[in-house]
Amino acid sequence: LVAPGGAPMDDATFRSFLSRFALDDHEKSLDFVDRLFEKPPAYRHVMAWGTRQQFAKPTMRALIARGLAVNLLDPAEVRGLAMPTHVVWGGADRILLPQHRAFFEQHLPAHATLEVVPRFGHTPHMDHPEALHTMLVGFARELGHRKSSSGVLRSADHV
Repeated sequence: LVAPGGAPMDDATFRSFLSRFALDDHEKSLDFVDRLFEKPPAYRHVMAWGTRQQFAKPTMRALIARGLAVNLLDPAEVRGLAMPTHVVWGGADRILLPQHRAFFEQHLPAHATLEVVPRFGHTPHMDHPEALHTMLVGFARELGHRKSSSGVLRSADHV
C-alpha cells in the first residue's frame, strides 16, 4: 500500500480534512497539488487546473459531499489483514495527517511492515517513480523467496 487513506477521524477533524478537497478556485487547487508532492513540480499550474476539473465532476462532488465516511477503516479490519502487507508512507506527505500514519502503525498486524520514506510525498509514483518501483519490486522478490504457506504462493509459481 502506498499512502493509504481510510483512517478513522472524529467529526471535526474529518470535516477539516475534507475541506482540503474543496477546490473552488485556482489557488486552492495549487495548494492541493503542492501538498501532493515533496517539492511542487514545474507543471503545477497545469496539474492544478486538471485536478480542479476532475474534482468538479458530479461523481467526485458526490463522493466528497457524503464524506467518504462509508470507506473509513475499522481497526479490526486492519489487524485482520492476513496477506503479506508492506505500507510505504511518505515522510513529506502533506495530504494525509500524522494521525493517519499512527493509525496504521498501531493497527497493522505483526507480519506487516510500514516504511516511512522522508523524501516521498503523497504521490511517490509521480515524483519518485524509480525509487518506488525499486521498493515494490524488492518487496515482491522477498515474497517470492519465502516458502509457500497459508495459501501464499511464491512468485515463481506464477512466472
